[in-house]
Amino acid sequence: MSYQELNQYNSPNYTPNSQVRAVFGMARSIDSITIHWWGDPNQNPSFEGVVSWLCRANGSSSAHTVATGTARRAAWLVNAPDAAWHSGNARGNATSVGIECDPRCRAEDYDVVAELIADIWIAYNRKLPLVPHKSWSSTACPGNYDLGRLQREAESWFNRKTNVAPQPPADNRAEWEKNLKRWAASKTMYAMDDTTPLRNLASVSSVISNYAKGTPFEIAGETKVGAYVYYLTKYSMDNGKGQGFDTYELQDTDPNAVPPQPEWIRNLKDIEDVKLTVLVAAGSKVVNLNTLAPVNDTILPKGTQIDIAKETTVGGQKYYISNYAANNNVSNGILASDLGVPVQPPVEEKPEWLKNLQDIEDKDFWTRSRTPVLKLEDGSTSRYLDINEKVRITHATQIVGINLLVVDGQKEGIETIYLSDKPIENPNEDIEKRLTALEKLVKVITDFLSGLFKNFKV
Repeated sequence: MSYQELNQYNSPNYTPNSQVRAVFGMARSIDSITIHWWGDPNQNPSFEGVVSWLCRANGSSSAHTVATGTARRAAWLVNAPDAAWHSGNARGNATSVGIECDPRCRAEDYDVVAELIADIWIAYNRKLPLVPHKSWSSTACPGNYDLGRLQREAESWFNRKTNVAPQPPADNRAEWEKNLKRWAASKTMYAMDDTTPLRNLASVSSVISNYAKGTPFEIAGETKVGAYVYYLTKYSMDNGKGQGFDTYELQDTDPNAVPPQPEWIRNLKDIEDVKLTVLVAAGSKVVNLNTLAPVNDTILPKGTQIDIAKETTVGGQKYYISNYAANNNVSNGILASDLGVPVQPPVEEKPEWLKNLQDIEDKDFWTRSRTPVLKLEDGSTSRYLDINEKVRITHATQIVGINLLVVDGQKEGIETIYLSDKPIENPNEDIEKRLTALEKLVKVITDFLSGLFKNFKV
C-alpha cells in the first residue's frame, strides 16, 4: 500500500460484534462503506485532532478509520468486525464500515481514501457499495466529496492490486498473536469471582489456572480470538505468552474493597428535634444528598414547617434531614440556609385604660361641677364641661388606680367624683350650700361606682 496504516489507536466508543444484535436489533454484517468528512475545511481541522476526538473516553461517536493525504495516513480506530458509532442510524452502524475523510478534498486525499476502499474490497472479496453519511441520517456529510470519483479511483487501485501486486507471504501466526494490541499504558484490573480462569489463547477453552476474587493483575494489552476479546497481563505481553482473561472476568475495581461512605453519611449528626420553617421567598427543593440533584420538581413553599431530626454537610454546605427521611433511611436533605425560625412581630402592649376597660350598661350621668374631660390615650385634659351637663357613659376603666367612666365614643373619660347619677338640683345655688348637699350623696355614689369596679384586677 502507498499509505501508512496506523494501528496504535483504539477508540472505546464502539459496540463489540457479539453485542451488535442486542444493541441494534440485527447481527453485524459488512454490506457497505460509509463515506464521511470530519469537519468544516475552512477551520483547518487536523488528522490528530479528529483521531483524538473519536478516541475520547465516554464519547458518543467514532469511525472505523480516519484517512488523510497529509503524510498519506490511514488510522484504524475500531476493528471492522465491530460496530463503530458513525452513521447515526442503527442499520448504518450494524452493516457498514465508516471512513472519516480529510475535508480538504485534495487529490491526495482522494487517492489515499480510494486505495483504502480498494484494500477493504480485497479483504472482503467483494466491491462494497459506497454510501454517503447523509443517506443514513440528516446531515450535509460528506460535504464536497464526489463518491463517483472515489468509486472510479478505487476501481483503479483494485485492478492494480489484484492483477499486479504479488501475494503477501502466508501469516502462520496464531489468531491471538495476529490480533494482539498493546495498550499505551497498562492498568490494574481485578478478578471478579473466586474461580477466575487464566486461559490458553491458542485454545480458549483450556484453563491454565484459576484466581481468587479480587486478585490484582497489571493488564497491558488485548487481542481477539473468534468474536471475543481477551486481556493480557504485562508479563504475557512482554514475554509473548498466549495467556489471557475474558473481558467479563476482570473489572476495574477491587470487588473485595469496602465502598467509601457518601460524604453526607460521614458527616451525619444527630441534633435535638426541632420544627423549622422554609424562609426563602422562592421556596426550597429537597435534594438527593448523594448527588445534590433535586429529588423531583416539587418546591416546598415559603412557610412550610418541617420536623428536623439530623444535620450533615456536603461540599462545605450544611443540610437538614427531616424526621421522615431519617426514620425511613432516605438520602433526602434540605439546604440549611433555606430553613429557620420565622421572626415574630412584637406584641403591641395595650394601654392601661384599654386593658382595664369594662363594658357596663349604658347610662346617663350629670356633672357635679365644672368637670375636666380627660383623653384616655395620655390622661391630658381635652375639654371642660359645665355643671349639670348630661354625659352618656358606656364603659368603666382605671388608670394608675383612678376610676374613670368612659364617655360614649371610648376616647375620653371622667373621674367618678365629678359625676352624679341624677341631675343637680339648683345648680345656681351658692356653691357652699350645694357642696354640703352633694356630700350627702357621696356614699350613695360611692356604693354605685364600687359595684362597677369590683371586678377590676389592677
